[in-house]
Amino acid sequence: MVIDRIFLWMFIIVCLLGTVGLFLPPWLAGMI
Repeated sequence: MVIDRIFLWMFIIVCLLGTVGLFLPPWLAGMI
């Protein structure tokens, strides 16, 4: 079903955003 794929992509995007949100702040703080 299409809805299953939409939820799968939403889950993947949320996981990627969560990972970026965890790793970016220290990295940016190290650059500044």
